[in-house]
Amino acid sequence: MRRETRHLSTVALLFFMSGIAGLTYEVVWARLLERVMGASVYSITTVLTVFMAGLALGSFVAGKVIDRRSDPLRIYGILEGAIGIYCLLVPAIITATIPLYRAAYQSAGASFQALSIVRFTISALVLIVPTTLMGATLPVLSKYFTTRYDHLGRSVGQLYALNTFGAVAGSFLAGFVLMPLLGIMGTIVVAAAVNLIVASIVVFLHRRERRSSAAPATAGGKKRQKERRAKKARAELAGSAPAGRDSAPSDRVLAFVLVAFALSGFAAMVYQVSWMRTLSLVVGSSVYAVSITLVAYILGLALGAQVFSRIVDRNRDLLLTLGGLEIAIGAAALAVVPILGRLPVVMVGVIENYSASFGALMTAQFMLVFLVILAPTILLGGVFPTVVKLFTKRVETVGRSVGDVYAANTVGAIAGSFAGGFLLIPWLGIQGSIAVAVTVNVALGAALALGSPVAARVRKVVAGVIAAGVLLFFLPLTPDWDPVIMSSGAYLYGDMYARQAQSWHMSREEVIRLFGKILYHEEGVATTVTVRQAGSEIYLQANGKTEASTGPDMKTQKLLAHVPMMLHPDPENVLVIGLASGVTVGAAQTYPIAQIDCVEIAPAMIDVADRFFGDVNGRCLEDPRLNIIIEDGRNHVAFTSTKYDVMISQPSNPWIAGISNLFTLEFFELARDSLRPGGVVGLWFQAYSMSADDLRMVVRTFAEVFEHVSIWELDPGVDYMLVGTVGEMRLDYGLLRERLADSSIGADLASIGVESPLDYAGLFVLNENTLPAYVGGAPIHTDNGLALEFSAPKSMYRHSLGEQLLAFAPHRGDPTSIVTDLPEGEEGETVRAAFRSRSLARAQLAVGLAHEEAGDEDGALAAYERAREASPGEPEVASAIARLLCQKGAGAARENRTEEATAYYLAAAEAAPSLPQPHCLLGASYLRLGRVDEARDELARALEIDPDYADAHFNMALLYERLGMAHERLAALERYLENAPTASNVDRVRAEIARLESQLGPDASREKGRR
Repeated sequence: MRRETRHLSTVALLFFMSGIAGLTYEVVWARLLERVMGASVYSITTVLTVFMAGLALGSFVAGKVIDRRSDPLRIYGILEGAIGIYCLLVPAIITATIPLYRAAYQSAGASFQALSIVRFTISALVLIVPTTLMGATLPVLSKYFTTRYDHLGRSVGQLYALNTFGAVAGSFLAGFVLMPLLGIMGTIVVAAAVNLIVASIVVFLHRRERRSSAAPATAGGKKRQKERRAKKARAELAGSAPAGRDSAPSDRVLAFVLVAFALSGFAAMVYQVSWMRTLSLVVGSSVYAVSITLVAYILGLALGAQVFSRIVDRNRDLLLTLGGLEIAIGAAALAVVPILGRLPVVMVGVIENYSASFGALMTAQFMLVFLVILAPTILLGGVFPTVVKLFTKRVETVGRSVGDVYAANTVGAIAGSFAGGFLLIPWLGIQGSIAVAVTVNVALGAALALGSPVAARVRKVVAGVIAAGVLLFFLPLTPDWDPVIMSSGAYLYGDMYARQAQSWHMSREEVIRLFGKILYHEEGVATTVTVRQAGSEIYLQANGKTEASTGPDMKTQKLLAHVPMMLHPDPENVLVIGLASGVTVGAAQTYPIAQIDCVEIAPAMIDVADRFFGDVNGRCLEDPRLNIIIEDGRNHVAFTSTKYDVMISQPSNPWIAGISNLFTLEFFELARDSLRPGGVVGLWFQAYSMSADDLRMVVRTFAEVFEHVSIWELDPGVDYMLVGTVGEMRLDYGLLRERLADSSIGADLASIGVESPLDYAGLFVLNENTLPAYVGGAPIHTDNGLALEFSAPKSMYRHSLGEQLLAFAPHRGDPTSIVTDLPEGEEGETVRAAFRSRSLARAQLAVGLAHEEAGDEDGALAAYERAREASPGEPEVASAIARLLCQKGAGAARENRTEEATAYYLAAAEAAPSLPQPHCLLGASYLRLGRVDEARDELARALEIDPDYADAHFNMALLYERLGMAHERLAALERYLENAPTASNVDRVRAEIARLESQLGPDASREKGRR
């Protein structure tokens, strides 16, 4: 007996290890299949569906077979060995499917249905064998472990819990340890080794048990052994029959229990999909954020299975218990809803307190997520052992019972995954989807409780009343989530909200609410898309992260098209990966191209680009040359037969799970192979919130594929573009001038301050001449390693502007190295000298910005002055000088040194006369000095430059107050409020407007209108 107990403990530990391997496979297979299926939600859901279908099939089939066998331990060992061997072959199998998928992609064209069938077939071919084997392991081991009916719930429940705890460990190890250290292939090898080690140990234990059972050789010994077996069999048989057989559930009730468990699986998966979507708005979409959310969910299930497996065998009314569990699940899930709606505000505090340490931040985020969903997940985990004990009539049929129960639940989960992601969330939103799942759980619970044959009437009434209360009272009263809070991007902008709250002496929630009003909020299949308006600017957000805007991002959005397009002499076919606001597509359409393909993974972006950004994207969606393709960008590049002259990749921020696929050696090779001779590819990447080492890795990898490479500075220290060409990189000076003079191309560039060849060439940073010295010994970023996906999230809260600028500074190159067809003689030398001067000015600008970020204002101003001396016409240098002088002036003003502040503002206005800020601050300073006429002139000048400049309107209101012009003051305050909805004094301004309207009476509005 002691030996059997030791074997059971060992096998249980091995099943825990098997759980580690199983979840690890699920994570890495999804990554591998992204290469042939794309990273769209449809592809990911297809993989998950096939994975779960295999588990259901394996559980069902094994349950039918294992009860007829006497060697479950041996079968389990064979299953584990087969899993390990097959999984080592999965990468090769996936590679073998590539030609099939390429042919299907090219022949299916825009047929979503045809592609979906192919995707499902590919994933089924790859995954059905190993997942079926995995699904078979639970009923097989349940047969081995369960020898007494009165221990059935505990045996099966703890077995399930152990495997689920293994899944918890596998999710953590895969996301935080194995893939970052070993890459995808190394992780697969480790997981397969675990399976093979488990198989070897299990086979060894099986042989020992077989030898032990054949031990006594004497006739007396054989007789005594036979008697002991018979006695043990009688005891087990006596324990097999449920106590009170007359009260046992009928076959019809048990059939309903099986259906109920399937519906419970449906609801559980709707919760998981909804919670994952919601929590992506709270903790983000990095690989680590996804991992901690998954770990928290599975850990709750494991704990629930462990807890309930210890009490289910002592329960006399399992039907009532199951009904109570289902009602409690629905009630707990409903109670979590208002908490989820407040989590973004809580996350601001988490970011504020823990973002300095990545480990501390991950721990804090995990604990937050875990505690929020703990109650419903524990209850969900308790359902399985309860149903198994209820559904199993005899210990001899435990394998079949476990197989049927597990299969039914998994089939329900498949339906829940599909319905939750593709039907419920798009139709009802996340909250509405949770409400559907709550209704399913509570209604099931009530039906199960009322159907109990032994429960006292009072208990049934109580269960019914609680269920009715949840559905009829608490569910309708659950508050709706505030889209302003939910789409605030607290996981990304939390430090900004925290700083503003401290600076403005406001609560974090008040600060969040100030940042613009919601124009559009759509919870789509994969992404929550939001459009906000702040003043006159409009922002497009995906899962709370700003992707585009009509304000500070316009220059980058346009240059993403113009930089590579200008480097091609005659582009015809263009590919843009990512639509977003459509500004980049619209900029590309200013060129005389024949066709432009735009690949966009989120369909909602099409509607948003048309409705809210049409005025700034040139109504690009109405251009007949545009072909929108709803697909994963990498997938399209890998399998399209179209060859392009120019390819533009917009997605940046590789800390988002899946985005780093566009920054690997393999993708760059796919991009190169999709270009025509002379083709150009442009890749946007951000320098903010990214380490210099990660940036060098991306550049080094790009340079491994393209012989001719250059880096362009769209926004110093912030946005850059990598450009590679198939053939020599040439910037034709004559063509550049011609295009800048073009009424379409030139006007579009002039709108962002690029008006001359000098302005364009000034964007150049370096090319292959100085690139080797910049990248040094940086590693290559590959599909197998995906190092960027694991390193980039660690820099999300890093202030790296100065770091990146200083890393580039020593290696900045001469733009004339790529400029051709310059004028001959003295004119050509003059142009070359001007280009070099502009390049020197940009280099000094970068140094100044680095000093400024470090807090060295004097060092920054000295660098800016050197930049102005090198190239007096550089607009960004002038802006930098003016901005820094305004900062110094503001510092003097805070210390009541108004004359000194005025001098700074005057110098700023002289440095950049076309900027509104210096004139506004100078006007305000004149007003404090009592120089009213001069104040009016400067403020009027600021509003002439920018009629929507909010601070100028506010200071005009102060001027009108001094002059006693109440109507004008009212109008100025209202213009201020229109253009500064995120200011800290909004409430005070509104109160003053109300006071003035009351004072001026009913003629106030008419008087304002005349003015």
